[in-house]
Amino acid sequence: MTGEFGTQTATDFKNDLKKCESGSEIHIRINSVGKNVWVLTLMRAFMYFMEKYKQCRFVAEIENAQSAALLFAVIMHERHVIGTSAGEIHLPETNRGGSDESEKSLRDDFLRIFAKRTRLRAAEVAVLNRHPLLCDDMVRDGIATKKVKKFIVLPA
Repeated sequence: MTGEFGTQTATDFKNDLKKCESGSEIHIRINSVGKNVWVLTLMRAFMYFMEKYKQCRFVAEIENAQSAALLFAVIMHERHVIGTSAGEIHLPETNRGGSDESEKSLRDDFLRIFAKRTRLRAAEVAVLNRHPLLCDDMVRDGIATKKVKKFIVLPA
């Protein structure tokens, strides 16, 4: 199954998902500069469906993951990087037109997820906000679970 969130329709993904066997390990290659929270919502819905109905296991292959894309990677069972992988945490900013309470709540949710799924405490995540993370940084901090020599070959 290959595709790109945001360009394929929900029906395309639904049809592809029907082809996946229960218990499958699904590798998701991430190469994104982020900035599209709507796509994050689509990706999370896809994972929810696959976990709930097919008990699939997810492996993120992080080429470049910034903002919501890195958060998406962190919620996966495993996160693999290669020597050229990069990422960047972009915490939601407050005072950007939404209610201060909802923006603070969203930021706290991001901090909690990173603190739960990595070796970082919430305060450390806040310090790393908007700082480039290279492959070895992501492994050290538990953002990535494994450094691999190469990612699986994608079908043509």
